[in-house]
Amino acid sequence: MSNPEKIGKWLKILLYLFTIHSFTAGVLLIILPSESLMYFGFETINRFFTTQSGVFHIVMAVCYLLSALKLNEASLMIHFIIIAKFLAAIFLLTYYFFVTHILFVLIFGFGDLAMAIILFMIYSLYKRENHHQ
Repeated sequence: MSNPEKIGKWLKILLYLFTIHSFTAGVLLIILPSESLMYFGFETINRFFTTQSGVFHIVMAVCYLLSALKLNEASLMIHFIIIAKFLAAIFLLTYYFFVTHILFVLIFGFGDLAMAIILFMIYSLYKRENHHQ
């Protein structure tokens, strides 16, 4: 297996892991009672917002999955995913530092930041290696 193929394989694995993570989070946000968010430091919130967030996570899971399945045609989608992850991290970290200190918001913020950085790095390698062929 050549180096571009190995990097492509790792990129697909990463996108599949993002898919599983986002789909699972989305389904849980939809099916769990809003009150269960209190265990994560949130106050009880309107059911609409947890359901809306769940649907958004499932939509993002579809983006990740489509990108993994059609990797050679997914350049714009992967750029969108990287931007979305960075924006999510900025939002979550800003919310934690300037609005309320909920530990899970901080953890999720750093999680999104890590996913954005890792995806950016692996995708950059993938593009560079495939450009040289």
